[in-house]
Amino acid sequence: MDAIWLTPILENDHAPHGYNITDFFSVASDLGSREQYEQLVEAAHDRDIRVLFDVVCNHSARTHPFFEDAVGDPDSEYRDWYEWRTQRSPRRTSSGSTSRTSTSTTSGSGDTCSTPSTSGWG
Repeated sequence: MDAIWLTPILENDHAPHGYNITDFFSVASDLGSREQYEQLVEAAHDRDIRVLFDVVCNHSARTHPFFEDAVGDPDSEYRDWYEWRTQRSPRRTSSGSTSRTSTSTTSGSGDTCSTPSTSGWG
C-alpha cells in the first residue's frame, strides 16, 4: 500500500456522502481535530504513504455561510458563485437517470481550497 484516500473529512451538514461542506478549512468534529489530521498525514509520510484528500470545491452545503448570504441578499458578493434556476429542470445523475432540481448549490468561486501536507486531491 502506498496511498490512503480520505473521503470527505471537512466540516459538513452530515449528509450521507459528506460533500455538503459547511467549512472548507475545518476537519469534521466527529472525525477529530486538524492537529490529529496533520499527525495522521505526517505518520503516513514517515512510512512513505501518500495521503489523497477527496474534496469537491465547486459546491457547498445549503448551510454554508456563503450560500446563506447569497440566498438572503441579491447583492451578495457570493451571489454569482452559485447557479440559480428559476424553473425545475432535468438533471442527469451518475446512474444516467434524470432527477429534477430547482436550485443548484454549485459554486463558481475562483478560490483555491488547500490543506497542508496533503499529497494530492481526489
